[in-house]
Amino acid sequence: MLPTEYNVTRRRFVRIGAHLALWPLAACGAHTHATEDRPESEVGFSPLVVGGRRVLRIGSTSAPPLVLLHELPGMTPDDMRLARRLAQENFNVYLPLLFGDVGQDSTTAGYWQACARGPFECSDLSARSEVLTWIEGLCDTIAKDTAGGSAKGQLGVIGMCLTGIFPLALLRPGVAAAVACQPTVPFRLIPPRPVGKQKKDLGLSAADLARASKSDVPFLAMRYASDALCPSERMAVIRDTFKTRVAVIEIPNKKGHSTLASSFDPDAFADTVSYLKVRLKSDPGPRRMKLATLSGRPCEITAGGMWANV
Repeated sequence: MLPTEYNVTRRRFVRIGAHLALWPLAACGAHTHATEDRPESEVGFSPLVVGGRRVLRIGSTSAPPLVLLHELPGMTPDDMRLARRLAQENFNVYLPLLFGDVGQDSTTAGYWQACARGPFECSDLSARSEVLTWIEGLCDTIAKDTAGGSAKGQLGVIGMCLTGIFPLALLRPGVAAAVACQPTVPFRLIPPRPVGKQKKDLGLSAADLARASKSDVPFLAMRYASDALCPSERMAVIRDTFKTRVAVIEIPNKKGHSTLASSFDPDAFADTVSYLKVRLKSDPGPRRMKLATLSGRPCEITAGGMWANV
């Protein structure tokens, strides 16, 4: 169980003053939200408390469970809309509040809450964010609570932006599907993007990377091809590290960052749904991908739940 308030380490304290002074000038402009003037309510969501933290749930309790991890600006209306879309595709979606308030849509506030003061390691190389310990517990709880359902205790995890790489750190018993959307950590404040060695760093501790490498779960990774927040160098390392276990989407000819939320791409969403349904056994497969490629070639998620070229 994570504490409600997090202590500020000496290292973070040194950074906080500069961060607060500079962040309004350098805040990521890639999260553009079409719904800023119409915040969505929690209607349709069931409120839960797990380990002292708020979790919203939506969808049929008999559907395959899915954990959706929100982005740096907070649990935005766009993230909540994505949860609704996934519920409409017959998933039982859990949306944990990792920081801030429900409906928050502020990169400045999110950076302060998550990075400068909170449980996320946003800049250091090969670092583990302490919030992962609570998310692991959440996944264990959901797997146990849904063991009698159609997915038989197997769940999927989607991470986005700040949490984009987290699904790989969560590849443990009970997690049968992982979607890594525009993994952005680690990054610098000034300029507000990965630079230098950060570009090739996966944002995973050595132990988490080792566990992810030993897993046999195939996963999906995606980004916009022009997105400097999730550089091409990082995606290349993901390909080289996980080889035929990862199918990759790089959306061309369009500027954007948040592939499934504020910069929603319908084909990337369709591939995500196809992959999750086959992996979580609500669809027998195979399902051919619209955008995702395996080793640079068109691919499908097979009836056996693995990637294959077509």
